[in-house]
Amino acid sequence: MKKTLSTQAKEPIRLRSKKLANGNLFLYLDFYRDGKREYEFLKLYLVPEKTKADKIKNEETLRTANAIKAQKIVALQNEEHGFTVSGKSKIKFIDFMVVQAKNYEERGSYAYAQSIRNSIYHLRKYKGDAVTLRQVDKAYLLGYIDFLNTTGGKYNKSLSDAAKALYFDVVVIALNKAVKDEIIPTNPAHKINYKDRPQQGEATKQYLTFEEVKALVATPCKYEVLKQAFLFACFCGLRYSDITRLATSGKRFTKRLSASSCRSNTDMICRRCSSLFASRERRVSICAGYTYAAQWNFNACNRLSVHRRWIR
Repeated sequence: MKKTLSTQAKEPIRLRSKKLANGNLFLYLDFYRDGKREYEFLKLYLVPEKTKADKIKNEETLRTANAIKAQKIVALQNEEHGFTVSGKSKIKFIDFMVVQAKNYEERGSYAYAQSIRNSIYHLRKYKGDAVTLRQVDKAYLLGYIDFLNTTGGKYNKSLSDAAKALYFDVVVIALNKAVKDEIIPTNPAHKINYKDRPQQGEATKQYLTFEEVKALVATPCKYEVLKQAFLFACFCGLRYSDITRLATSGKRFTKRLSASSCRSNTDMICRRCSSLFASRERRVSICAGYTYAAQWNFNACNRLSVHRRWIR
């Protein structure tokens, strides 16, 4: 007897359902690719068909779910055959991150560029340099989260919650840029639940009193430009990044300074800042020669920040 061959291809994505306690069925997509299984929850539900309206509603929901599935299958097949995914997806992930750090540095975002480099340090420890952008998937990112939870920093101290959240967010932002540049079709980080991501937690803020600031004014500092920038930030309540933007903008400096986050009973200080640095030349000189970077924050010998040595 002649054997009949099936021409129906096995779908890489299947629509599945799971029953909830209230009797509804929630729908999700089951992806199986390269030996890995992933799920995408559609936030679509089938209700028990007690009325004709329920039946109509379920039919519409199923049409929507199947349309989404069909879209995903087409996108997946296009990616596999190279129709929509750029050949740039074979770029090494670390190389892409290095370029991002350079771009931020060229735009003057030195602190964030350093955060990217710190993330690169941990990414290399995690999986090395050979991983391509296309290989960065949900499993890779979940493994990276586990790695951050167990690894230490450059001085073998456990990473703080804030550091873990920062290093993960840096990767997410870089992947968003890769999607925007059409290097990869989607950001795999979007498949990770928020609760599974590193959480920064609530930061404890500390403030200097007016008397402490006055004492700092009278205290010598090894780097005069650091002292000038730090005290000016204390006087006006602006961050370093805000000061540099105002310094280079040349517009409405005095008005914006007086409207900044000056605390009560410090109007005299705000007026002093406004008068001392009203001209563009003085504004530019506030932080001239100072770069917000690790070289100011740590000393290789005693690991004490320059700020802390000055304050002590």
